[in-house]
Amino acid sequence: MSDESAKERNAPKENPYLAHLAPTQRVVGGGANAGVGAGASGWKSLLGGLVSGKTTAAQAESIENGDVNPFNGRPFTDKYRKILAGRRKLPVHLQRTEFLELVHNNQILVLVGETGSGKTTQIPQFLAYDDLPQQKKKMIACTQPRRVAAMSVAQRVADEMDCALGTEVGYTIRFEDNTSPATFLKYMTDGMLLREAMADPELNRYSAIILDEAHERTLNTDILMGLIKEVSW
Repeated sequence: MSDESAKERNAPKENPYLAHLAPTQRVVGGGANAGVGAGASGWKSLLGGLVSGKTTAAQAESIENGDVNPFNGRPFTDKYRKILAGRRKLPVHLQRTEFLELVHNNQILVLVGETGSGKTTQIPQFLAYDDLPQQKKKMIACTQPRRVAAMSVAQRVADEMDCALGTEVGYTIRFEDNTSPATFLKYMTDGMLLREAMADPELNRYSAIILDEAHERTLNTDILMGLIKEVSW
């Protein structure tokens, strides 16, 4: 068999039975890196231009405006685009560049903002594009004082990131763990994170931790703030 015949046989081909997927997902053959699949291959291909801790708001927004979800390789839905248009109108969005600059230059930040500005839903997503926890095989934790808040906010953020709750975005509350091996953004009660800290005092499973509603000064959150101060380097 000639070299040209071998190349033609091994060349990537589009699978007609995958027409419902994004164009980059329809390719089969051509080696392990052909096309964009779900999971790791998806973010490696679509987030490949980003460097953890050195991203810009423009880079993240360009990916958010794209056609394919960089975290699971699926095409963005119309619902996602409608939600994205609303997210861009939130006050916190105007501070995205400033927030990233502060994150790049400081290990611990204290953020203050009005109710409804988008802190709880948007800041974790800003971090997801900058911290890239998947590359480190870790997660971003965002605590809430109340279990109902952890569940409802997780559902909202899952919708905003165009993924099913319990996959890339999940939550953990007492007696209920709605996460999976694909989860990299986890909402949880402060009590659950404190319980994890008993077994893992350095919280090595997480690349970033957000203590939301810290002004409420719950006992668990106060203890967590002291713990994070101890493990910071």
